[in-house]
Amino acid sequence: MKKILILAGIVLASNMMACSTYFGNVQATDQTIVDNIKIGKTTKDEVHRLLGQSTNITKRNALEIWTYSYTQANIVAKAYMPFANLAGEPPIVLQPGNLTIAFNKSGIVENIASSTNGNK
Repeated sequence: MKKILILAGIVLASNMMACSTYFGNVQATDQTIVDNIKIGKTTKDEVHRLLGQSTNITKRNALEIWTYSYTQANIVAKAYMPFANLAGEPPIVLQPGNLTIAFNKSGIVENIASSTNGNK
């Protein structure tokens, strides 16, 4: 009987773990890819090969700014429990983010910035 209770506890705990997934430009969330972008060295073509097409391109003064947008969706453990969400906390928490890369007039990376917004 004790083994059954332990096994049931393990199964219940594994089902209660939260998980997360990304939508949008997933490459922009991969730090190993982003680490390959070097200020003063990396070109537009190289960034395009690493991250793909930008979701938004703007120009500000002498800079061309590429923005890669993504959203992290965190599914909390309560999402798997019936009636647990009646307390008011949402079962899925969305956290939008951006990776912004600015290029100088020569097409070389001048700045990189990452930001996330969300309700955790």
